[in-house]
Amino acid sequence: MGGVAPSAVWTPILRQLWDAADPYRAVYHGEEASRHTAQKQHAALLRAAKHRDTERAVKILRDHRQQTIDRLRGALDKKP
Repeated sequence: MGGVAPSAVWTPILRQLWDAADPYRAVYHGEEASRHTAQKQHAALLRAAKHRDTERAVKILRDHRQQTIDRLRGALDKKP
């Protein structure tokens, strides 16, 4: 990265992703099962990254995104 510290590159990207997900976090994390699943997936992703297991990391991310979409759709489709 041309002498730029990795955190200087990743911090703004991660902050943008976090901010973009803000409206959905309250809905998604309102359920204990969702929080528990997300924590397990995040831990597995960190392990895959630490072991440089790209295929595993991509699978975890793909599964995580799809489960998040499915749970959010379910929550948003509920009638008040």
